[in-house]
Amino acid sequence: MAMEVNQTVLLVDMDLKYPKVHWYFDFQVKKGLRDFILSDTPLSEILVNPGIERLVVLPGRGETSMGSSEMLTGPKMQQMIEEIKNRYQSRIIIFDMPPILASDDVLASLDYYDAMLLVVEEGGNKPDEVKTALQLLSDKSLLGTVLNKSENIPAEQKGYY
Repeated sequence: MAMEVNQTVLLVDMDLKYPKVHWYFDFQVKKGLRDFILSDTPLSEILVNPGIERLVVLPGRGETSMGSSEMLTGPKMQQMIEEIKNRYQSRIIIFDMPPILASDDVLASLDYYDAMLLVVEEGGNKPDEVKTALQLLSDKSLLGTVLNKSENIPAEQKGYY
């Protein structure tokens, strides 16, 4: 998405219990979303450019946070959401959340998101869990579902992709 010349992307690590976005981009986190919420650290001191043009990361901080749903729904977080949504018109904001059934963080913060994408892990999510997640998101704009960590591609699906 960041490769599109008409937009920028902000990736926000909203998994305050087990933040990992920084790990995927291989950078150390000095300050993260938790610092913004609890210590009034300005966003400008937290945002990281991981070396990909037009991509900015708002990392979590590499430590477990208790009371994450309370932090995600507090006035400081609401202020931040409004600020990042309104700052750039051509920016796509991706909120990386914890699994929907693992905690109440996703449900507590549903009003922040314009649309959702459900990620399902092959072999990791049971059909009943997927059904429950879809029911919880039934009144939200669901863009679709991504099958993650798939190893078994049916022969008729193999090809260019």
